Amino acid sequence: MALDPRIAPDIGVQRQRFEQEKRLPTQEVVVHNPGDTTIGTGPTTVMTAPDDRFFLIEGVSVTNVTGGAESFSVYIVPAGGTASTANAVIHQEQVAGYTSLRLVTLEGLILDAGASLQVATTSPGGINVTLWGVNIRGI
Repeated sequence: MALDPRIAPDIGVQRQRFEQEKRLPTQEVVVHNPGDTTIGTGPTTVMTAPDDRFFLIEGVSVTNVTGGAESFSVYIVPAGGTASTANAVIHQEQVAGYTSLRLVTLEGLILDAGASLQVATTSPGGINVTLWGVNIRGI
């Protein structure tokens, strides 16, 4: 059943304007695996959100590749900032030798444009990090 133009004469114009004005975010799936990157005792950047996009963290896993327990810390660092206890989201967490942890506390976090996720460990080369998520433009 068509709308009576006498009741809603400009509904088509309003819909057209709405369709042009609504901005849906575009998404790109990104799997970021810095397994060949050495996580050192100082904070090491694992992922930096592009300057024109946000990054939705869907998952992060930490793997201890040594036989002994290792400690690690995770930081969400704003663009131009540095890692510190003020932006630590996980601080000195232990992971047993030859095991992996999925960091569910980070799932769903959004990195602002230019922000980074950084990891530090007690022993250089003992921790590998796998991160996956979605770049989002237009929020």
